[in-house]
Amino acid sequence: MQRVTRRRVLGLGAASLGAVAGCLDETPGTASEDGPNSTGGDENGDGEWHRVAPRSYAEPLMYLESGEAHIWTVTLDNDGIADGDYVASMGGTDELALEGVGPGTYAFRARGWFEDRREAEQIAFAATFELEADELTLTPTDAIADTEMEAEGGGDTDALVATSTRGDPDDEYQRLCEFELEVVDEPDGGTEPRRLITEQLLRHSQLWDAVALAAERDVSTVRIEEYNGTHPAFGHDSDGLYEFRGRYYRVRTAELE
Repeated sequence: MQRVTRRRVLGLGAASLGAVAGCLDETPGTASEDGPNSTGGDENGDGEWHRVAPRSYAEPLMYLESGEAHIWTVTLDNDGIADGDYVASMGGTDELALEGVGPGTYAFRARGWFEDRREAEQIAFAATFELEADELTLTPTDAIADTEMEAEGGGDTDALVATSTRGDPDDEYQRLCEFELEVVDEPDGGTEPRRLITEQLLRHSQLWDAVALAAERDVSTVRIEEYNGTHPAFGHDSDGLYEFRGRYYRVRTAELE
């Protein structure tokens, strides 16, 4: 009887190429006993992993034949993150650059599936590592060119209005938009806030600047005016309620012209 050897091909999912996931909030720590997707020791004590990068799907999809192996080389680089440009979304098949990360415990994960079992079962491989790096400091980026206080509510409160250099006023596809952040006491109406750690906040450029300005100037409302080419302004998922370091923020966006 002839023996048939079945070839197994592992497809590496595009969504998992890159440094995805686990970061302790602000301080180094060790894995907790709560489960394989948990960490312990962060200052907020939620015992959860937080996906850091990439925010989008990395391409291209890759395949490994039986017996083959693949190596990714990840380089960490925080140079230039204070200039206000968007933090690059890492991607690639061999060399990966990861920007905007502080000290802590991270996990690098690659996810995939066998060619005949994509719908039934996926497989993930992950390795954790401790990163020693400088803390990410919450300060406004260089993209904030000008600020002024504006009275509102009959003069009872003041809002900080900031002008951003991000965007291009000469681009016919961009228009002046407003990113408004309001500091709120607590969630209301049953809305669940999106909790962010520092590395995630940094990847939301306008939100980072608005939170930093609110803290630096001790104001409850910040409005950033910036040229933007996405529809709706700043993307479909910008509006909403956020939590960062135990404080809550409500974001609203609008077109000014």
